[in-house]
Amino acid sequence: MFEKLLSKASPTGSFVALDLETSGIDKNKDRIIEIGCIKFTPFTDKIEKLSFLINPRLEISDFIKELTGISQEELDQSPILEEVSDKIKNFLVDNNGVQHALIAHNAPFDIGFLQKNGIKVSGPVFDTYDLAFTLIPDSGYSLQDLASDFNIDSGSAHRALSDAETTMNLFLILSQKLYEFSYEQIMKLSRFDYVFEKPYHFSPSVLSNLFSKTIRKRKVFVNDEENPLKDNNQKSLNSEFDLSANNVFSEDGILSEVINNYEKRINQEEMFKHVEKSIKDQENLVIEAYPGTGKTLSYLISAAKYILESKKSGNLNPRVIISTNSISLQNQIINKDWPIVCSLLEKIGISEDEINIKILKGRSNYLCKSKAEEFIPRNINELRVFAKSALWLSHENSGDRSHVNFKGLEKSFYRISAEGSNKCVYNFPDCFLRQARENAQDSDILIVNHSLAITGMNSEKEYIPSHDVFIIDEGHHLEDVATSIFGFYIHELEFLGIFKDLVDDNNSLNQLNLLFNKNKNDYSLASINVKNIINILDEIKSDLISVRESLINLFEYFSETLGVYLKDKFNDRTLRLKNNEDLINPDLWLKINIDIRELLKKWATSRLLIQEIEGFFEGANELIIRLETSFELIEDYSKKIDLALVERPESDVFWLETDRNFERISINGAPISVSEKLTNILFNGEGSTIITGATLGEGGSFENFKNSIGFYEGLSVPKMTPSFDYSSSALFTVVSDITSPNNNGYIEDISKAIINISQNVRDRILVLFTSYSALNSVRKQIQEPLKKNNMKIISQGVNGPAEKIVKSLEASKEVVVLGTGPMWEGVDFQKAPLKVVIIPKLPFSVPTHPIFQARSEQYIQPFVEFAVPDAVKKFQQGFGRLIRSNKDFGAFVVLDNRIISKRYGQNFVESIPGYDWMETGSNNLGQKIQSWIDQK
Repeated sequence: MFEKLLSKASPTGSFVALDLETSGIDKNKDRIIEIGCIKFTPFTDKIEKLSFLINPRLEISDFIKELTGISQEELDQSPILEEVSDKIKNFLVDNNGVQHALIAHNAPFDIGFLQKNGIKVSGPVFDTYDLAFTLIPDSGYSLQDLASDFNIDSGSAHRALSDAETTMNLFLILSQKLYEFSYEQIMKLSRFDYVFEKPYHFSPSVLSNLFSKTIRKRKVFVNDEENPLKDNNQKSLNSEFDLSANNVFSEDGILSEVINNYEKRINQEEMFKHVEKSIKDQENLVIEAYPGTGKTLSYLISAAKYILESKKSGNLNPRVIISTNSISLQNQIINKDWPIVCSLLEKIGISEDEINIKILKGRSNYLCKSKAEEFIPRNINELRVFAKSALWLSHENSGDRSHVNFKGLEKSFYRISAEGSNKCVYNFPDCFLRQARENAQDSDILIVNHSLAITGMNSEKEYIPSHDVFIIDEGHHLEDVATSIFGFYIHELEFLGIFKDLVDDNNSLNQLNLLFNKNKNDYSLASINVKNIINILDEIKSDLISVRESLINLFEYFSETLGVYLKDKFNDRTLRLKNNEDLINPDLWLKINIDIRELLKKWATSRLLIQEIEGFFEGANELIIRLETSFELIEDYSKKIDLALVERPESDVFWLETDRNFERISINGAPISVSEKLTNILFNGEGSTIITGATLGEGGSFENFKNSIGFYEGLSVPKMTPSFDYSSSALFTVVSDITSPNNNGYIEDISKAIINISQNVRDRILVLFTSYSALNSVRKQIQEPLKKNNMKIISQGVNGPAEKIVKSLEASKEVVVLGTGPMWEGVDFQKAPLKVVIIPKLPFSVPTHPIFQARSEQYIQPFVEFAVPDAVKKFQQGFGRLIRSNKDFGAFVVLDNRIISKRYGQNFVESIPGYDWMETGSNNLGQKIQSWIDQK
């Protein structure tokens, strides 16, 4: 049945899978250099192949040569496209001139190049990218990733005929997978028959419509995971259990039975004792742990012990809140550390079901069923996200977007998320957000992020439940998160987009107006002046258009002003708004703000009138809720812009920021200090609050950190003993003759050093940059020499996020990783130990950033008291990537000679806990490092 149905997807019964290799990605200026086509009839032996190298009549780049393996000489000797185009056209049609259905991966790219070069496409086009993105919850979604996922022999990747064959096999697999979905699932996908650009129909929808005509109903979403039988021999909590430090952490303790190759860490046990005492005595605590301490397990076991002992003593509702900054740490807790705790509990006869652990996330993480029901996608990316959400999120219990990979399209999910749905969250009993918050109330251990902890505890609805213990991990990020929450960022496209959406024909304002117009003569409304409401709504629409035009002029004025101000300021894209400076004239905004207030008054008037009659109109309530959300955003943004341009309170800092082309503007504001706010929100409750992290203190003191977050009442534990003997496992190497970061030749010097080290060490190397621009500049310099030396180069951003890079490292040793941002911390290389970590430049924050400037001004000696300690903390985080177990050893290489030439450099040196020291020139640098490694 499936084979016959699939053949009907093509007007000829046959398909052509195709792939192109090109000189670049722009169809208007780049050329086709190879085409590969495979014509086939599904599940038969009828297969024909067509392949040509094509002379582009231009020089192809080294990147394309490297990617495809195609040489310039081969292309120069090949026919031009015009000489083979008739053969290609004939291959794509049957004997009657009917075009076969075409299949490509990222079809708009390949089909776009064909049509630009005179090869017209009229028949159906199936995109295996759309099929995979919709049908597979998580993958890299590149052709090579999917071939690996489904064990397809992909042959020579980035050669056209080989990729066309992979595309054919992928299409057959994905079509079969879709056919095997339940009837209900297929019907969900069949409704997404949108066409944003001919001839591209949405492939999952086209096939679903085909299959739905004959397929019988099947069971919805069979869960492949069988629930294992629970061990009925678990101990009752009335029995005695021993979770003492010695019984858990000793060399022959319980952890040694559940962790392979367990290593006793003195400071892990020490931290457990401190946390346990803090919880027991209901004291606040700041405790700093070196990288590799295993702090997460320490506080998780402490939390589990507290929960179990509380329940045993009759307290049936104990609760521990754990707040992290990063998703990666939350994933580590749930997927790695908590299973270890469960195994530990099992060893002492306690069921994991005795402790209920949950994750609660912010609104934007959950699908809103109400929005999804009436959602109309505006482009292909929104359609992809919408279809995937309908298929994979609407059926399961959480509606949490983290269960699927949107591959960079998370912003499109925002429109169908629960963000902005505060008006209706409690009106829908099966609302995912409501369910998540109710589940949080039933938890024993609740994991949240810093942002949700702050906003949740500051909310009148108190959706962060009451708790006895509050553990804050990655505490050094708390000030930055709070600054973001209590500040604001208004991008011009976001603000203008609200106005654009409101006047769009498909939006709620127009739909509401149409609803009233349709029923304005209804006899039941004789006493109500519906026409008056319609007139006001018409005025509102006209005003929205007018205000939007004025806002466009305002942002153009900002852009022109910043263009002049920043003309000679290298890499600076901000303009701080100060009370004593008049670079920005607020008059234009003041006029617009008056118009916005009048607009909001008209909406308030119409809202009062609508309130009297909305019950007569089915669907009016939903439309009004959405409109109220939009107008509330306009009011909120207007107040914040007024703060930045007119009021400018001294307690806050405000600035304008632009992109590199001075085309798009954002208006920003932030509090200079968040300590008072955090004290009132987070630290005024009962019980104990424990703050931990790898870099909290400065020179053994936690006072600056505690003052910055308002954590005034709390004990501080002196920095604990390092986990490892760094003096024998870490070579601290400073290279003295590298050009200063501000001088010409710096990129070339550090590139040569990285090449030299990689050629000699030939093991996993991590280079940590302070900016993407430096990273990309170095990558261009080193990629060819590393390739010739058979060393692989992986760049953050180019080759994926941090988690994907770690997986790549696990698969190969001879790798150089270029990273920034998240790679400095929170990434565990334990399964792929590094041999060298390189710091090209000391990690000082950008001194011109307005927040950094404003906070620096609070100090007598800003550089010494604020800038240096801030950079030292990040420096320590970078060092922490190197040694993750007692077996690890390697070199920590600093290419910034300011660490020895400047007085403040000693602060960086002294922040590293013991090391073998080497100060050297760049000559033979790699040999010297490898010589040290060989002695280990």
